[in-house]
Amino acid sequence: MKKLYFSPGMLVVTTLLSLAAISAADSPPVNTIPIISMKTGQDATCEDITMDVLLMLLWHNFDGIWVEGRLTDYVEPPANLCDSTRSIMILAPGPLQGLSNWPPTRWGRYTPSSVDSSWAFIHPDPDDYKLIDSCTTASSIISEINTRAGGLYDDAKDYDCIWYYDIINEGPARQLSAMLNDTSSVDNYFPSFFTQDTNMTQVLPDGIFAWEKWKSDSLYRGTDGPVVSTCHSMLHSIDSLEWAGISPGIQLGNSLIQSNSVNAYFDMQYLRYSPSSMTYDTLSNTPLRLDLNAYPIRCAGYTWQTVTADSITVLGSATDLWMLEHYELLMDSTFIPAGDHENGPFPIHYHAQSFGRTGGRAIWDIKENPYPIPPDTIINYEAYAYRIPSPAEFRMLCNIGLLRGAKGVFPYSIRSNSGGFGIPEYPWLHDTGLLDENLIPFDAPYENWVYRDRPTADFYYAPPDSIPPWAAADGSQFDPFYTVPDRPTTSTTDPKYMEDYLEWKFTPYARLWNSVRRTFGQIARVAPELSRLWWWYDDDHYADASIAFNATPEPQYFADPQVRVFTDSTESTCYLFYVNRFCRTNNNPFKISVNSDSFPRTTDFSVYALDHSRRFIIEGSEPSLGIFEFLDTLDAGEARLLQMFDSDSVLPADLRITDPDIFVVIPADGDTLTDNSSTAGTAFDIHAWVYNMGTSPLSNIKVYLEDVTADTLCDSVYLSFSGLSTSSCYHTDRALASFEIDPPDTSAIGINIFRVYTDSIPNEPDPSDNSATLVYMVRPRDYATEVLDDPWDMTEVSSPGIPPAWYTNDIDSLTGCWDVSEYTDSISGMFEGALTNPTQANALYLNVGSGSSDYINADIYSNLSLAGRSSVKTAIELHWVDSHNNTGSVAIGDTLRVIASDIEPIDLSDLTAAWSGNIKRIWLEFTSPNAISPADVRVGWVKLTE
Repeated sequence: MKKLYFSPGMLVVTTLLSLAAISAADSPPVNTIPIISMKTGQDATCEDITMDVLLMLLWHNFDGIWVEGRLTDYVEPPANLCDSTRSIMILAPGPLQGLSNWPPTRWGRYTPSSVDSSWAFIHPDPDDYKLIDSCTTASSIISEINTRAGGLYDDAKDYDCIWYYDIINEGPARQLSAMLNDTSSVDNYFPSFFTQDTNMTQVLPDGIFAWEKWKSDSLYRGTDGPVVSTCHSMLHSIDSLEWAGISPGIQLGNSLIQSNSVNAYFDMQYLRYSPSSMTYDTLSNTPLRLDLNAYPIRCAGYTWQTVTADSITVLGSATDLWMLEHYELLMDSTFIPAGDHENGPFPIHYHAQSFGRTGGRAIWDIKENPYPIPPDTIINYEAYAYRIPSPAEFRMLCNIGLLRGAKGVFPYSIRSNSGGFGIPEYPWLHDTGLLDENLIPFDAPYENWVYRDRPTADFYYAPPDSIPPWAAADGSQFDPFYTVPDRPTTSTTDPKYMEDYLEWKFTPYARLWNSVRRTFGQIARVAPELSRLWWWYDDDHYADASIAFNATPEPQYFADPQVRVFTDSTESTCYLFYVNRFCRTNNNPFKISVNSDSFPRTTDFSVYALDHSRRFIIEGSEPSLGIFEFLDTLDAGEARLLQMFDSDSVLPADLRITDPDIFVVIPADGDTLTDNSSTAGTAFDIHAWVYNMGTSPLSNIKVYLEDVTADTLCDSVYLSFSGLSTSSCYHTDRALASFEIDPPDTSAIGINIFRVYTDSIPNEPDPSDNSATLVYMVRPRDYATEVLDDPWDMTEVSSPGIPPAWYTNDIDSLTGCWDVSEYTDSISGMFEGALTNPTQANALYLNVGSGSSDYINADIYSNLSLAGRSSVKTAIELHWVDSHNNTGSVAIGDTLRVIASDIEPIDLSDLTAAWSGNIKRIWLEFTSPNAISPADVRVGWVKLTE
């Protein structure tokens, strides 16, 4: 292990240096299958995307975020964060969205009038879209599009993170629905995407979408800048009573119309219009990619909707597969035309379902009287359209996208959201995503979310013992991988009752989030190979492989596995990708077969296969000439990528390293870090597993560690590899590169990006997968943690000892109008106090130890931050006494508000020169001059950092 000098890092707000060694963030490396968190922020909710949130996503193997809004408003801060971490952003830009989606500015091509007519484009009335509110000319629309596209270009050109623009989400389905199901003829033209042909065979070449795409793309022509794309949903029909909650049914097309819409999208043209000429040319306007969403995990069985609300059927039964198979057919009708297009293959980015409907009137039986009244204890399954996938189901959903050749997996949605209907306390529905409304994990410490915006009432989030997949209505468990504990039995008079109940309630909601790091890591492991392969459906190669359950009896309610053949651009290599769709148990045995007879003679086959998922060789058999069989065991929802090869030939040495192969250890703790962060002054080690995917050995391969942030080569080590061998199957050929990092000083505080890469080797099949990156956060040291070994986190005092009245030793004393009868330890790690007169200077003295050795060095620790809330807006002042008994004070410049939020680090030395020397006493004063009623004050933590 080499000990390295730690180069100075870069502050969070700084843009990284241009690096030829790492692909620009606006174009993901070609050997990846990017993971993008959908619905990360929309307009004002982008404020929740802090550096900590972005790092949490990156450390869970996400590659970037999707956001919506104007760059100059809410989107600019997260764009800066993405640039500083070299992560990806997909932007749904307000200027382009506004012309097609936002009611006050929405326009559509009115095809009954010619393009040179004054009625060429129409704007509907903003209330019910039944009437034409106004009309305008094509010239006016082109001028408006040019202005919007040009402004967006000016705003976006300085950001490297933006990959592409996503506009008119689900446009084909929205327009087809209007044409088929609405009575208003005006509705048919919105969004202005396709022609009026209900078979969806042509994109309107002079529609808003085609013109916006052309005008915006033209500004980036010849560059790698962001171009316009969109997301398609499923065009399908479900008859009334055919499935749960589908009444009166869905009439929105079929697999043929789905295929038509995809072909039309990639055949898209642009109508070049000039008012000075009567000749209007059409030009190719081909998109580069397509997003696709599919959300097939729904309530099981139509009997849920036709009989009493609490009737019982078997969740996860054979009927539960109906919707999955229905959606998979439509997925095929998307991937095949995209891959088979004459100008293709075109990549499809697949939005896997990672949300479920868990609350609101949509699932509770809530009565109108005349306003909604609290629900009874019965879930209303008739209106329960979706449920949350289990972790195994989500893994399966990701893998059925990869099974069809998805080139990106974008889970929808990262954020939970409510949909109100006029009375906020009783939302119509509540969709639970991977994180809560504030992008906080559901099992985060109670103090992190209880005073924020997370709705805690059972109207919003149903208790987990009442909804699938945690339990069926009769109390039986559906999901064998998670057993919900019994509800807390603490008496309602116990001040911790609500805390105990809510922690019990929300912990199960966190399990999907806690599973995605492993699921996405599995995708990243096969991405270097799978990203360059395509589903091989030509000449019926998809039928040349089979997979079957390899034991008896077959499990009840079994979901058949699936296998498909993949190949590369040469069509000379056979790959098998297969998925276990049975999500009720782990360790399921399967037999996989492939018939080599119909493949080109140059295709290699033998009784051995290279397993790219586990990175070793497996051994099979040849029961008959040209038929090769392999046995495998898969967990619920798991997938595998196999490469056939000729065991009589040599597989060239091929080095591989992916981001999940890098990990960090803090020697002082002895644990592998999951969040890849530490404080300044703490030494850490960077380790990377490097794999050889070939049978040829390698000696003295140089592996480097680069500090990308400082543009510095740190050091290198030498590794050797023996080569994979058919005589020792099921063993990887890997070696560990280890680098010891000296404790970083304060100059390294912020984001630090490291890159591990290897020397190139002769004749390597794929040298693009020889490097991986690590985004690491060096955090500032905190006074109370470093000096007192006890952070000001307001944690309650535990035995032995008698706690103070306010329950935490982080507070030395309180003065002013604190109500001594109101302190409570009902909130873990959160001080709670009531101010009888908030207009007074109410002081909270922080613990600063017991002697001069514990004094605060103000020249080092000058950044103050805290988290809390108050029932009325309450101003904060910081006061102190230094070692010479000089006093000082400063207004923080922020207030505690009704909804809790973090007050970001405030540099006290910038506010006053008096903050210097050694501080022996420090306190916060809370006042609310305009408040005459008592104030409830909560403080979660206080930090004083360097």
